[in-house]
Amino acid sequence: MRSTQFVPKYDPTAVELAAAIEKGCTILLATDTIWGMICDPFNKEAYDQLYSIKKKPKDKPLIILMSNISMLKQFVEDIHPRIETLLVYHNRPLTIVYDSPINLPQHLLAKDGTIAIRISKDALCNEIMEHTGKPLATTSANIFGENHALDLEDLPKQLLADVDFVVSNNAQVPVNQKASVIARFDQKGELEILRE
Repeated sequence: MRSTQFVPKYDPTAVELAAAIEKGCTILLATDTIWGMICDPFNKEAYDQLYSIKKKPKDKPLIILMSNISMLKQFVEDIHPRIETLLVYHNRPLTIVYDSPINLPQHLLAKDGTIAIRISKDALCNEIMEHTGKPLATTSANIFGENHALDLEDLPKQLLADVDFVVSNNAQVPVNQKASVIARFDQKGELEILRE
């Protein structure tokens, strides 16, 4: 059963949001990149709900947020030695596509068995993950194929109506209004940019 939606001006705490995530809720908030929607990636019903809200094709996997390298190591065994340096010094948030992840359900993986993971620099998302002890699944807050919103007022009304929580208390935090760069290491160990 879906929870009663909070109005956009309500400011839930990270503890409340973590509890909501644990119950399978979907949340809309400003992230370290653009406005996004998050849920518990291990909850298949919540994961499917994000696809339904966004009208996103199922063959396009969501990005998984993790709070730090320690969490990443729980789900990826073969981490390139340059990853930590890249994540610290890259100008924009960086999503890396990893081969052969571990301890993750099949519905999170792309057809080729890979997964796209970003170490979050967003304080609220990281605090939620600290309370749940789990990563977050995320996707941009827009209808699939449409441009992303620049601020809360531009978000599609349907998205605001369909998610369980709308977080406005971090809406004034400047976001760079660009999605993350997506990259992977090729067989030679060179970084290949998939999305600039």
